[in-house]
Amino acid sequence: MLFKGVLALTVLLASGIQAQFEGGVVTRVVAKRQAPEGMVMVHTVQVGDAEGNNRFFPDSLQVDPGSMVQFQFHPKNHSVSQSTFDQPCAPISQTMANMTGVRSGFLPVAADATDMPVFTMMVNDTNPIWLFCGQQPHCQNGMVMVINPPAAAGKDIETFRSAAMSSTPGSGGGSGAGAGSGGSSSSASSVSGALPSSTSAPSTVAAGSATPTQSGPLQATINAAPRQMSNAAGLSGLLIASFAIFGL
Repeated sequence: MLFKGVLALTVLLASGIQAQFEGGVVTRVVAKRQAPEGMVMVHTVQVGDAEGNNRFFPDSLQVDPGSMVQFQFHPKNHSVSQSTFDQPCAPISQTMANMTGVRSGFLPVAADATDMPVFTMMVNDTNPIWLFCGQQPHCQNGMVMVINPPAAAGKDIETFRSAAMSSTPGSGGGSGAGAGSGGSSSSASSVSGALPSSTSAPSTVAAGSATPTQSGPLQATINAAPRQMSNAAGLSGLLIASFAIFGL
């Protein structure tokens, strides 16, 4: 009887420890794990590719507010710049008052480069963000994309691309994101910062503290993997302790 009682108590205690480790109520049902706080979803966009195609891959993207978009730059000299649907190859700063918009600056990459520059932005709402490459004549060749395309008919990526390819190089400030500039800026309504970097970020990053009103860029930092509690170790230790105490 003593052995059975101790064994039952040990199992119940072990269940309670496991539930506590998992962050749930102390019951025999293990609580469902929650995602670590401060982690956000990152969507990856290729700017060009290894074959030298002047395209964004993908060129149409649905992104939830609070998620990030990371642009990975392939060889050639590309940029990411925000425009409007009506003037696809003109920076939004030149067509709308008091709007800076997304702007990566040009990030040239040599054909034999081993590092891939990246530019990361955070999406704050579901408004469409129309983007183009400011290197002439890439936009006129169809190098455009949209984040959160509107549902309205006639405002899809192909219509936007067609308008870009019909525009005249150099008209409306088509040089894009500040020629030769490696700086970055953010849209007051759509994004909260950007970070050029020489290395790729992981699939999850921690959002920084910078905002459009601050001078510093958003800092993307790597979060360590969540620590895993060793339930097996706790159970085995408790069993050993019980046997030692009661001499079983």
